[in-house]
Amino acid sequence: MATVISGSDGITLEAGKNLKYSATSYITPENNVSGAEVSTAGVFTVKTGTTTPVERLRVDNTGNVGVNTNSPNAGLQVALGLSTAGGPAAGAATGAACFGNITSGNNYGLVMGADGTGWGYIAAQRTDGTAVSYPLEIQPNNNDTRIGGNLIIGSGNSDYQLIGGIGAASTLGTQDWNHSTNARSGSGATLLLGTATNGPSGAQYFHSFCFLYSSSGNLTQWAIGYSTNHRYQRNRYNNTWSSWSAF
Repeated sequence: MATVISGSDGITLEAGKNLKYSATSYITPENNVSGAEVSTAGVFTVKTGTTTPVERLRVDNTGNVGVNTNSPNAGLQVALGLSTAGGPAAGAATGAACFGNITSGNNYGLVMGADGTGWGYIAAQRTDGTAVSYPLEIQPNNNDTRIGGNLIIGSGNSDYQLIGGIGAASTLGTQDWNHSTNARSGSGATLLLGTATNGPSGAQYFHSFCFLYSSSGNLTQWAIGYSTNHRYQRNRYNNTWSSWSAF
């Protein structure tokens, strides 16, 4: 007895055989022998102009689903999209996944994925070729949002945008005011002693806070007293540091 599933040419499923809908396109359970346990199932398609079936969808024996991969490592793993840095351009629907809404057809979408450098991206934009982007709401119902790492605001170049939180994280970092974790845009990573290497003097702890000018490396560094009202300032211009001055 055969089960027919509707399709452009009709699809017939017979016990112990593949589910075929053309000479070269089919759905196949692995180990597909009558009476045997089915371990995984895949959906194959044939690209126009070719004759070789390519697996596009895999459901494995743990329930993981893979799109364009036959070895999904998560409940849903999508191995599609562009690999160029920065993700797809505005107006493109070439991310690993694109979610639209029921009223706009394919005109709007939330495009997400990972590029070839490992960076992930999420973009709210048109997906019909019109190069327009839109605001992205995160937690629109006013719940908290937690960011585990540094926050980069702007172009994504951490050389000249805010990357740290506001305030040092500990006293366990490098006790050197010139170190890249302390002389960077925004807050330094470590509470620094005034007597630490390249410090302003004084045995008390200070916060380091820096204002970086573009990507030039020129910056203004403040030493802000942690338990006192002492404050100092110095500058780095063309890789040369000025002396500290109280303010």
